[in-house]
Amino acid sequence: MHCFCTRYIIPVLAMAVLMLTSCEVEEYDLKNMNADSLMIETALDAPIGSVNLTLKDVFRHRGSSGSIVTMDSIYEISKMIDEKDIPLPLTAITGTDISASDTIKGVDFGNYFGKGEILDSLEDVKLKLRIINKLPFNVKLELLFLRDDTVGFDYNVNLPIVEQKEIKSLKQSLSVKSASIDKKTHEVLEADYSDATFEFSGKDSKMLQKVNHIKVNYHLAMPLDGSLYLDEKYGLEVSLSAYMKARLLLND
Repeated sequence: MHCFCTRYIIPVLAMAVLMLTSCEVEEYDLKNMNADSLMIETALDAPIGSVNLTLKDVFRHRGSSGSIVTMDSIYEISKMIDEKDIPLPLTAITGTDISASDTIKGVDFGNYFGKGEILDSLEDVKLKLRIINKLPFNVKLELLFLRDDTVGFDYNVNLPIVEQKEIKSLKQSLSVKSASIDKKTHEVLEADYSDATFEFSGKDSKMLQKVNHIKVNYHLAMPLDGSLYLDEKYGLEVSLSAYMKARLLLND
């Protein structure tokens, strides 16, 4: 899993604004200009991070649950602790049902927002998803937005006790089509590519500034009949980026 940060993008944007303003012919006395007079509207388009889940990962993640059903066996995912016991590849039949999750950590929408920072206020956010589904399943996705909440202090190690709590008003969900499947071999032929956008404004955009992690939940279920060939390399990739409209504060 790879995470990206906006901290390298914003200073470049501020520099570009300053370069544009330097093209004016007239001269101005900047000493008497206050912060309000240096406020402009701007927008940022920045990567947030991505998660990549393969069927092999499903067995290795402790939070995974469900089962894979074949003609002669039922494999309980939570009991497949040793990697050598992963039963892939195999042909799954109706009854197969899988849940898993992954987390994009270190998310910081609010790093440059607020009084004294480069960006004074966050107006609107569009969270953009690019999904590449190489699984022979339709997938239901949930995005949970979590913040770190200090609930106490551990005097044994002199560190605060931090728990992750969901900001429930920000929760989003969507469905993703399965990859193209060969009707004879039931193997994946071609991945499905799809895009989705979720918009946040008002109170929700302010709550985003408190988010530290984005948890991605997956639910994979077989169709009502038929069979599917499952290989450990089949997977799903979800990439997130944010288009953020804000006010840019150029401090002296």
